[in-house]
Amino acid sequence: MNEDSVLYRVESPLAWITLNRPEKKNALAGAMREELLERVQEASRDSTIRCLIVTGAGDAFCSGGDLGVMAEMKQKGADFEELGLWLDAGGKLVSALAVLPKPSVACVNGAAAGAGCNLALACDFRIASGGASLGETFVRVGLHPDWGGTFLLPRLVGSAKALELFATGEMVLAEEALRIGLVNRLVPADR
Repeated sequence: MNEDSVLYRVESPLAWITLNRPEKKNALAGAMREELLERVQEASRDSTIRCLIVTGAGDAFCSGGDLGVMAEMKQKGADFEELGLWLDAGGKLVSALAVLPKPSVACVNGAAAGAGCNLALACDFRIASGGASLGETFVRVGLHPDWGGTFLLPRLVGSAKALELFATGEMVLAEEALRIGLVNRLVPADR
């Protein structure tokens, strides 16, 4: 994994966090979770920053957890404690975004799936490009939603729609995401 898998840039009053594994659709792996948490905490402490923007490099926001890394962990005999620590960092990140004393904006520029969807949901605002899609795809790989999805999604779209999205793993296209309240704004794909 590239050591620059999470980029951080400040142009006061804005700060940008960019997931930077475009060859893997910005799938979360290794220390990315901890790095994301550190960057959110850094933005929180920096009084010159008035807004945090989270986005992905390339044509995806974040495809969720890197399933290849998860398979390697299983193959190496990772125990529940080890897997729990791996997931716990996601919960801490969602909590840090929730208490961030300045607005956070997810700029969803393609697929936001699984934990990537929940990273977007944890931000105060979500702006999606015309080609974006968001989905709670955990069921497709036999997993339960993590990274705060079961808390965040019903608050945005209502419990019935949230249950449908969790149960089907359906990816919601940008226009529909706007209609149901999953995103706040749409912008042209080239923006």
